[in-house]
Amino acid sequence: MPLDKRRRWITGKALTITGCAALLGGFALAGSPSPGLAATKAPAAHRAFHVLATAGCQLGNRIQHVVQITFDNVHFFRDNPNVPSDLEMMPNLLHFFENNGTFMSNNHTPLIAHTANDILTTLTGLYGDRHGMSAGNNAYRSYNPDGTTDPASAFAYWTDPIFDTAGTPNPGHDTNPSMVYSPTPPATTSPPPAPDTITPAPWAPYTRAGCDAGYVGTANVELENTAVDIPKVFGPSSPEAQQLAADTDPFKDAETADYVGVAVHCAQGSGFCADAQGVKFGQTSPSPTASPDLLPDEPGGYNGFQGLFGHRYVAPQLGAGTPNLMHGAYQVTNAAGNLVDLNGNQLNGAFLTNHPGFPGFSSINASQTLAYLADMQEAGVPITGGYISDVHGNEHIPALSGTGGPCHGAPAALGPGSPCYVAQAAYYNQAFGIFFQRLAADGITPQNTLFVLSSDEGDHVAGANVGRAIQPTPANCDGATVSGDTVTPDVPCTYPAGTFGEEQHHSVRHDGGRRLVTVHLRHREPGTEFGRGPDAGTRRRRAYRGEPVYGHDPAGHQLPG
Repeated sequence: MPLDKRRRWITGKALTITGCAALLGGFALAGSPSPGLAATKAPAAHRAFHVLATAGCQLGNRIQHVVQITFDNVHFFRDNPNVPSDLEMMPNLLHFFENNGTFMSNNHTPLIAHTANDILTTLTGLYGDRHGMSAGNNAYRSYNPDGTTDPASAFAYWTDPIFDTAGTPNPGHDTNPSMVYSPTPPATTSPPPAPDTITPAPWAPYTRAGCDAGYVGTANVELENTAVDIPKVFGPSSPEAQQLAADTDPFKDAETADYVGVAVHCAQGSGFCADAQGVKFGQTSPSPTASPDLLPDEPGGYNGFQGLFGHRYVAPQLGAGTPNLMHGAYQVTNAAGNLVDLNGNQLNGAFLTNHPGFPGFSSINASQTLAYLADMQEAGVPITGGYISDVHGNEHIPALSGTGGPCHGAPAALGPGSPCYVAQAAYYNQAFGIFFQRLAADGITPQNTLFVLSSDEGDHVAGANVGRAIQPTPANCDGATVSGDTVTPDVPCTYPAGTFGEEQHHSVRHDGGRRLVTVHLRHREPGTEFGRGPDAGTRRRRAYRGEPVYGHDPAGHQLPG
């Protein structure tokens, strides 16, 4: 994804970045002289179905496609010295980048190390003090004129005002942009920049170049919640807002599945948006489903662009509605005409049964995200980016979680080498093997494609481990062995209950006129739920990895918690 309008293309290699892709001052690229892909255990290659980017898409330097993959924590180095690291456990991914590009293993995550800030830094090339979302724990508190504070979520669509999550927001609560932009570092700028401008959007350089850009689960470039985003993007009287109001489910699961987490931002005049139609809530006949893609503060102006927001509107443009659709040897839809993941499982909304839609942020796995990205590329969307949940949390993958399965009854947080961790890594490894072979069959290769791998947070295990007071058992456990692209389960590691997790302590300055706040974070196990507020339907999916215990302003006054 573009860093900004000044990005440059570095020819010759595909780049892998663990931590933050954007801080390197430029994009690296595909076009490796290496002739082939890393070997995989996926099905043998089939006749190529070449996919061409939209004719008007002009990227230069032979680049025709961009594929960016963002992990929620994936480790190059070993957490347990006896257990292969995350990437060693996914050799189809690791070897693809090692064989075709550059792997940068000594890159450091931006602080505070959390999902929203880190992904947004990767997307924009700006630290959180300049893109406006440096908040800890993916949440923060904004000050009101009377000196009180309201809670706010870091996950809000790019152009939203501050997403105030108080049950009853203060009448004077801050309505400046959530993604508030500072052209210079606020801490060294006097007077500080006015907090009234939206950070330049990462898709705009692509769409201006004539390229459609599609995203799955990636922070703030698609709708992130139902409470604010649906009326903001579709309009307060829109059919989508009417559907939201009519749903008695407090978590708004159906609307999350339909409209949150998936988006395609279209180039001007792109048929992907212009031709999209569907039957909307409360209607009986099809109507256009694209919405204006508004960026009111974009440098140089941004007019005449459209976007498709949500699985409900994007999926038909990828083939949904056509039963048993295949792209070459690869399944796109099932007998019901619904999109499937790389293993043929229907993509359903989280917490829903047989409701096609976005699977949710907290547990979207590699097979799901990569299927979306492949579908988009094959439908002529040349710029794609997707988020994948990590293998350190129990992602409740159905194939692994049934009775007797390695993840059945497994805890929310997984220690390296534990049976569920090993099984999920193998599941991801298979998905990457299929994905890279499928793209190669489409003619999407390192010779014409920029592949970027980045990871947010980059946390390390804080808990039972080798050399610590409490250690996994048995002492020689290794979880699995890796030979080439083959991962074989070996001696499983067992971690005592309650001794595995993550802990961080950071200081956060949230700029844009909001005061300096020190927030102490205590990480909890991935996937655990806490708190219910106006955004709870999205909060439980996002699977925050911690919660602020308490905070103080510079004068030492404890903030409301």
